[in-house]
Amino acid sequence: MGLVGGFGVRRCISAYGTQLREPGRSPPKLLPEKQAAPHPRRWDPAGMGHHSYLVVGEYQFFYTRDHYNEELAALFNESDRELVVADAGDDTRDDEWDGKELTFGYYTTANALRQRLNVQGFTSHRALADLAEGVERWRKTYADQSDLREREARGEQLYQTLARPPREPAELLAAMGEAIGPHRPQTSFATGQKYVSYLIELTATAEDVEELRWFVEGRSLVRLILDQAPTTRGSGWT
Repeated sequence: MGLVGGFGVRRCISAYGTQLREPGRSPPKLLPEKQAAPHPRRWDPAGMGHHSYLVVGEYQFFYTRDHYNEELAALFNESDRELVVADAGDDTRDDEWDGKELTFGYYTTANALRQRLNVQGFTSHRALADLAEGVERWRKTYADQSDLREREARGEQLYQTLARPPREPAELLAAMGEAIGPHRPQTSFATGQKYVSYLIELTATAEDVEELRWFVEGRSLVRLILDQAPTTRGSGWT
């Protein structure tokens, strides 16, 4: 089964922070397969580090820290929850912590999540229409900021984030599918530089998906990503 996971929670490794994962980076696999593992006791939220993200295939999208995306959370239920206890690195152990990380996430199949989105009206057809409209709004925003980009190019400090260059819908969908994987191993590239370029392209995809969140309804964006997951027999996805 192809699994989709999100909303991981990891125990803090210090009093002031958690282990963070950059957007687009694949997180460690929590469990080798879907297994229910309910947590046996209540946790103290003050002793936890909270991350929210969606993992589809081999890639992580929608990373946030210290809060969660309510629309995304609503797509999962308690029957999807799984727990793993893993050993952290030796450099994180101290007298007050034995180095065990308690992590839970919500996992389901890509097909199950598609069905839940269908019930809410977020079909493939609607998601593609939302993408087309969103890219048009993205183009307009980018064009409207031309003067600001010129000022930035002259070295002027701006106090706002400028839109990334827009991409065509078909190009965005193809990039999402490439990010979901399976990823190409380094040995499949003729040179190390070509492999680095490949990784840079994957990072750019994650950044473009983040940009789309300004222009496309969140659940439509989730649907677009899910629809790029393989569905053929033998692919490991359903």
